[in-house]
Amino acid sequence: MAVLTGDALSHRHALFLGVVAATALAKRLVDLLSRPYLLEGQLINVGAAVGIALPNEQDTDPERVIKNADVALHRAKQEGGHRTAFFDARMGESAQ
Repeated sequence: MAVLTGDALSHRHALFLGVVAATALAKRLVDLLSRPYLLEGQLINVGAAVGIALPNEQDTDPERVIKNADVALHRAKQEGGHRTAFFDARMGESAQ
């Protein structure tokens, strides 16, 4: 599952992908959204961070996975944004 966000926009979308596909999609989204864009004659800079959490055999509750993805998203933002972060238990409280 992935949580996608931007500075002025938050969008959550459940994507059931494996690690390789989730990583490739997240990197592609960050790359595309982190480029400067020309909008009505003005150059704007947009940034993106992606938090990814995958369900495991012990925890398949969709709400928990989304909360874990939020934790990963905050980590990606803390590390400067324009990146992806996978949730792992060492990230601390998973917003249970």
